[in-house]
Amino acid sequence: MVKPGVREDIVQSAVRFLKDPKVQESPLAKRIAFLETKGLSADEIEEAMSRTSGSSSSGGTSAALSNGAPPLPPSGPAGYAQAGAYPVVYNAAGYPQPVAYGPQQAVVQPYTWKDYTLGAVGAIGAGYGVYTLAKRYLLPLLSFPTEKSLEASNAQIASQLESTSSVLEVVKEETSEVMKAVDAQAVKVNKALEGMVDTLKALRENDERRDKELEELKGDIDSIKDMIPKMLDKTKESQTAVISDLQTEIKSLKNLLLNRRLPVSAPTPSTSLPGTNDGSITPVTEPGPFARGGLVNIPSKPTIPAWQLQQQAEAAAADATPAEGSADKGKKPEE
Repeated sequence: MVKPGVREDIVQSAVRFLKDPKVQESPLAKRIAFLETKGLSADEIEEAMSRTSGSSSSGGTSAALSNGAPPLPPSGPAGYAQAGAYPVVYNAAGYPQPVAYGPQQAVVQPYTWKDYTLGAVGAIGAGYGVYTLAKRYLLPLLSFPTEKSLEASNAQIASQLESTSSVLEVVKEETSEVMKAVDAQAVKVNKALEGMVDTLKALRENDERRDKELEELKGDIDSIKDMIPKMLDKTKESQTAVISDLQTEIKSLKNLLLNRRLPVSAPTPSTSLPGTNDGSITPVTEPGPFARGGLVNIPSKPTIPAWQLQQQAEAAAADATPAEGSADKGKKPEE
């Protein structure tokens, strides 16, 4: 009896697929999974399996599909009892009833010659790889060095030592040159410092000398300041004395001039001088006290010159009128 919802054409194609001898050699779980991937439902798979294996196989397949029990192994041809087949229990309606089973052990497939060949090839490849790695990396570390290798290593070490010694010699020479340059620079720096010290010392001495000169100059200025009032006082005193002397001299001169201008009774001297042909009188004046020695050399008591006394004597002998005119002429040079 075909269940509703089962596609007959799909079930027939599934039956043809399951009847294939190569497909029957594969496990039942793979066949069911393949049919599920092709879009068959559980009822269609059950129907196909029942048509392929018979009613007993169909009951086991339905129980496996519904309850998740392990699938039943494929049954042999009809009329032959299958060893280890699962018992099928039917209910009152005549349908197979699912039975709970324990866990089924996985069926171990026997190895074929292909498996052995692949395993041998893999083992040979792995062994060759291990041998190559050991020969390339482990054996040089574990084997003892030969004489040639020792000589080569010694020669290499000797060449490295020679190169290192040459480099050290070069570094030593450069270091000695640098030290010499540093020493020369230090000598120059010391000389420059000594010159700087001398210069600073000279500057300090110059500053001290300048300060000393400034102090002396300040003392001189202070002394000059003190002397200026004294000098001014002395100058005032001397000027006062000179002015008083001048005033005295001026008074005496005024008195003398006043005395000379007074009228005299004696006749005035004649205007003619002996030894002259034209009869004219040439007045002769004697330089006064201002012309001779200045105000300082003025005599304290002025006197009348002798020639004036002689003229006065001559004028006394002459007439009164001509005597007065000649007397006036004789006084003009004095003025």
